Amino acid sequence: MTTHVGDRTRSIRQEVLRSDFYRTEEMLRTPHERIRALYLIAAQNAGGETQITATLELGCKLLGMELAAIHETGQEEVTYAVDRRSEETDSAAAHIPVRICRLALATNGALALDSLAGIPYFGEPQEGETPIGSFIGAPIDVAGQRYGSLCFASIEPRKEPLEAADRDLVQLMTVLIGGAVERTRVRLHLRSLAYYDSLTGLPNRLLLQDRLAEALGDESEARHSCAVLFLDLDRFKDSNDTLGHVVADRLLQMVSERLIGCVRGGDTVARVGGDEFVVLLVKPVSIEHVVSVAQRLLRAFDEAFNVGGIAQYMTTSVGIALAPSDGDDAETLIKHADIAMYKAKERGRNTFALFTPELNVAINARLNQEKSMRKAIEREEFIVHFQPIINLRTRRLHGVEALARWNHPVLGLLEPETFIPDAEANGLIVRIGELILRQACAQAQAWRQAGCAQLHLAVNLSARQFHGSSLTSQVRCALAESKFAAELLELEITESAAMSDTAQSIDVMLELRRMGAHIALDDFGTGYSSLSYLRRFPVDAVKIDRSFVRGITRDGDDKTIARAVIGMAHSLGLTVIAEGVETQEQMEFLRDEGADFGQGFLFSEPRAAEDFGASLDAQATW
Repeated sequence: MTTHVGDRTRSIRQEVLRSDFYRTEEMLRTPHERIRALYLIAAQNAGGETQITATLELGCKLLGMELAAIHETGQEEVTYAVDRRSEETDSAAAHIPVRICRLALATNGALALDSLAGIPYFGEPQEGETPIGSFIGAPIDVAGQRYGSLCFASIEPRKEPLEAADRDLVQLMTVLIGGAVERTRVRLHLRSLAYYDSLTGLPNRLLLQDRLAEALGDESEARHSCAVLFLDLDRFKDSNDTLGHVVADRLLQMVSERLIGCVRGGDTVARVGGDEFVVLLVKPVSIEHVVSVAQRLLRAFDEAFNVGGIAQYMTTSVGIALAPSDGDDAETLIKHADIAMYKAKERGRNTFALFTPELNVAINARLNQEKSMRKAIEREEFIVHFQPIINLRTRRLHGVEALARWNHPVLGLLEPETFIPDAEANGLIVRIGELILRQACAQAQAWRQAGCAQLHLAVNLSARQFHGSSLTSQVRCALAESKFAAELLELEITESAAMSDTAQSIDVMLELRRMGAHIALDDFGTGYSSLSYLRRFPVDAVKIDRSFVRGITRDGDDKTIARAVIGMAHSLGLTVIAEGVETQEQMEFLRDEGADFGQGFLFSEPRAAEDFGASLDAQATW
């Protein structure tokens, strides 16, 4: 009997222990399964609204709630909402009273209320709100900042109280949702970096090409599927240098705002370079419509830009290409609009030009010329010819001027006017100028060693070369390599180039003079000639332009100008050199008026170094 009672007692004890084990196992299994389900949702969705909506729906199921919502900080409306009763998602509806969402937003952990009965603040819904019986919610943080609140609610009060595990579950959901929001922000930021200009917020070249390709792929019956207008701000570099980068950047932002106001909603304004913009017109009505937009864009610059309380005036040049007549792919259309824009620049700026096939031929010719020049630099086809500079009083040799020639393998010897303008345009003039300077210094030093000890050398500097950052180092290297005396070197710069940036020009001139070199203003009289400018520039000589020398024996005005230049220069202690002297009468007039030196065909045409020979004798007269 006792044994049976003992066995029964042990059996009951084991049943109790087994029941406790299963109950504990169930308690452990349920939170585990719920957490696993949440992570599966996160794994199946890459983030964004899809994951957020799925998390809200799952949260309703796991918590036994009917309504779910996310209320962003500072928002008057609930931004995400799920109603489990209708199985529909309505992102605009506020199913849970906003005041409850805000209360959850203000808590540090999860707020859980099994019943809102008897709490007037919660229990009586305002107009348009759904009555709530039970509620649980917690704040959402994104990247360390409070983003909003995650809320779940039920119409009826809960029969079973919300437990700590439910609060933990809601807080876990806030972490997952916060991560989804942050990933979405990062993705949108990366997209913004990839497709939008950081300064103006406009589409960049990549997004423009995508939209242009989309427009070209539209097989509508429109005659022109799209038009590309390429804009380049006129002389923006001057504004950038003068105003500074901060003000110039603000100016670009204001330009962007005005451009946007000139086009339709479906069109695109993109920034594709420093001061370059492209307007994409989708399905323009006609060519006349495109031209009217171009004119509107130009008029947008009529009014001054108020930057920091200072009125800044700006103009632009516009090039137009139409699809499909001017190109059937994005790259070609942008290129052709760019070519047309340069035509507008050549017409005087602040205007527009339509692309034509002839423009393409011209640009291709320029590109071929540039390729030939690059090869010529590598092959050292650019050589120096020298023209003597004569003392007009003694008729003896004072120096020589170095002049560039292109010894073309097919076309023969080319004069400067056939290649210098293109070299200026493509920037190769800087490298060509450096080659000429080095060759000239080396040859002048060879003549000095041969007996012409005081032979002066004049070398022209292009505007690009003069304003380039490497000029002073180029001069130093040329003098050091050749061992030519700096005080015998005279560097010539046109007065128009000197005037393009007077402050920088003065700094460069002073630096060259500190090296020992002399400075001459070339083509004097054709630009801004005045006594005030001559006083400002640290120059040693002026060269009277050949256009005045040509007419001094028959034109009274040219005589007057020549006399004025000579008198002005001498009053400042400057030397006067006349170029283009071709007749004895011209030479005598210049000599009698006091000009110091002259050069021209009367004395000699430019010649190769080996052709000078005995004429370099310091005692010889010309």
